[in-house]
Amino acid sequence: MPIRQFGYVKGANAKISELTGAEFSAQYEHLIADGSFVMDSEAAARGMAALRQTAPERAAEWAAALQHAFYVDGRSLSEPETYRRVAEEAGLDADAVVAAFHAPAAQAAAEDDFRRTAELGVDAFPTLLAVDGDRTVVLASGHATTGEVDRRLSALDARDVS
Repeated sequence: MPIRQFGYVKGANAKISELTGAEFSAQYEHLIADGSFVMDSEAAARGMAALRQTAPERAAEWAAALQHAFYVDGRSLSEPETYRRVAEEAGLDADAVVAAFHAPAAQAAAEDDFRRTAELGVDAFPTLLAVDGDRTVVLASGHATTGEVDRRLSALDARDVS
């Protein structure tokens, strides 16, 4: 649905800026300004899957590139052209990435990603997880300071020692 129906976005962005110092670009502000922009997690998940399919060892790089494309460049993560541009900037075969974006395998991978996310207990963005074998612990959901994350990690270490 259009972003205008999510009345909290501008306030949430202001809070993010206040807490983290992150800045939202003019391009991003323009993307959401008229309220008609539609955020589509499924398309973004397919795009991430298409990039991962092309170069899986660079998954963290793709996540950062997509964040940059959205929040800095003001590009929609629902548009194949965004993935073409990310691929070109990364030296990948852009046509292959766009084809993968449209392919059933990307849809299946996106569904798997959503299922795995739910299994891990992730229900907010961002979420930071500590994964050790079969054990997964949520270290932060939404905002957390480095001190809070350090304390949670120390608590995990203390439990492992006992």
